[in-house]
Amino acid sequence: MCGIIGVVDFRNTISVEEVVVARDLMFRRGPDDFGLESYSFNNCKVHLGHRRLSIIDLSVAARQPFVSQNKKWSIVFNGEIYNFRELREELRNLGHSFNTNCDTEVIINAFEEWGVHSISKFIGMFSLAILNALDNKLFLVRDRSGVKPLYYHHTEGKLIFCSDQKSILKLLGTEASLNLANIPFHMRYGYLNSNRSFVKEINKMEPGTLISFCLNTNTFEQIKYWDPISFFLKPKNIYSSTNQYIEELEPILKSAFSYRMVADVPVGVFLSGGYDSSILCALLKHQGHDFKSFSISFEDKAYDEGPFAKRVSEYLEIPHTQYKCTASDAKALILELININDEPLGDISSIPTTLVSRLASHEVKVVLSADGADEIFGGYIKYGRSVKFSKKLKMFPIQGRKYLSRVSTKNLESLGSMLLGRKLGHSRIEKLKRALLSQSATQFCDELATEFVHPFFKPEFVNETSLSFFEDDIRANLFQIDDLIDQMLAFDYINYLEGDILKKVDRATMFNSIEGREPFLDHRIFEFMASVPSNLKINQQLQSKVLLKQITHKYLPKNMMDRPKMGFEIPIHNWIHEKGELRDVFFDAISNQHLSEFKIFDLTEIEKLKNQYLKDGVSSFQALWNLFTFSHWYANSTLKGVSP
Repeated sequence: MCGIIGVVDFRNTISVEEVVVARDLMFRRGPDDFGLESYSFNNCKVHLGHRRLSIIDLSVAARQPFVSQNKKWSIVFNGEIYNFRELREELRNLGHSFNTNCDTEVIINAFEEWGVHSISKFIGMFSLAILNALDNKLFLVRDRSGVKPLYYHHTEGKLIFCSDQKSILKLLGTEASLNLANIPFHMRYGYLNSNRSFVKEINKMEPGTLISFCLNTNTFEQIKYWDPISFFLKPKNIYSSTNQYIEELEPILKSAFSYRMVADVPVGVFLSGGYDSSILCALLKHQGHDFKSFSISFEDKAYDEGPFAKRVSEYLEIPHTQYKCTASDAKALILELININDEPLGDISSIPTTLVSRLASHEVKVVLSADGADEIFGGYIKYGRSVKFSKKLKMFPIQGRKYLSRVSTKNLESLGSMLLGRKLGHSRIEKLKRALLSQSATQFCDELATEFVHPFFKPEFVNETSLSFFEDDIRANLFQIDDLIDQMLAFDYINYLEGDILKKVDRATMFNSIEGREPFLDHRIFEFMASVPSNLKINQQLQSKVLLKQITHKYLPKNMMDRPKMGFEIPIHNWIHEKGELRDVFFDAISNQHLSEFKIFDLTEIEKLKNQYLKDGVSSFQALWNLFTFSHWYANSTLKGVSP
């Protein structure tokens, strides 16, 4: 795991010294070593920089930028190719020689032998840039799921790419400007997906994508080499028994999990005691791997998974370390969120994720996380409920639903309680009104799971701005999938997983200079599960993760595992609303003083929403938190002073 940076300069406007400064802003991504190489071509200069976190082949021979023996290829690489040893043997049999034991040299030789087609052979996580000095081409590649980030800026004068957005901002200086159009999207979802950026001049490279950049013409071609939706469109594997699926899936899980243990440094696992992290630990232990586990606990029992993690670790005889998160920890980290996340991120679990990463960093240099299992195996209860309720909605004529959506929020409170079985706050009623107009279970799920943010903005701004995934191109691609459960899984895998979960884990681990790995995001697991009928993910009784749970019960007692899903949450409401330790920090960032310079916000309505939250401790909190993360980021960013 490392940080990479590169500049293709057609006008000689960026010095080597400036690239070094931008590179070293990524010190936490790679504290062990660093490198920079510059290349001159007829019409441009190319600078490739690297910060190294040494994981595989710790010697200086593996230093980057790495240059091939024939001087044709140069590479900077962030991530791991877990099957590099098998690929190295295959390449040796084809006549290639190697001077190191690192995966970076394998990538270079793979490109020499197979070109860009070598990417399909890689099992791993990666963002990389590889320069072909003979053909004057530069290739940028991001892994299939988007575990490793890659940002880029492209104009007539230059191409800049980097693992971190702040390094590009450093090189752009006053050229950078805030992208106002994406603020409502962040307010609603708490993140931006790979199609969106907070900076107009910076783009995110999409997962599963290759960019082929021509140095001669300053042009590039973008190729989608892996598309998750395509696997849902293939015929399903129909077996006669559930055991046949398990017999095929379990070896894939074992292989994927074992690959993530490949390292020349100590490895650990984040353990919550839930199904995903527990089966990860169980299968690793079953295969003879040695590792430690780490978890976070809380004083508030409603949020504390510590006892469950401890119980699993004791059963599997895994050395386990636990840390209790307090309001003081959270307050200190809130002020660091901007440095940690690099851009606004509304996921409150960034705080415990960073704390557990810090805890692990004292003992290991690599840590495995069980993220992605919910989006692959069907772990969220919202999926089954959305199918159920959207079918009920179709029983009511669209005109009737339109009428209900215009009824006052107060009058709909009793209806919401009847449908969902619990009392709902103001903001949740507004979500329900939106959901009444849903055209699919996926849209219904999206409306209920996201924030109602129209009141935060002046009407003229909201009307000009996209507030939903369902107003852009994803609708056409997603709705090719006939199965409603699979449709929602694909939606979250493409958007929520990459835009929120993977971003959070990458930033938290890198901030603490450890490598985070995602065993469930082995593409072989995804591709197999896409071929499995959805009733083996979520069944008719709305039981989730059907296949994964059956495998888990082979290694861990069912009575140990069966409990309500908790998620990685913290008692943030207690610390802001009830006890108030974080109240001043929170409300200061979203005060009129800080928001007034933006002409898009309706300050009067925002004041009402804040007062309503103070009154009931529920209404609009997540949207207010999303506003907090944006305001705090902007106040501390290099964009400060640029007119919004």
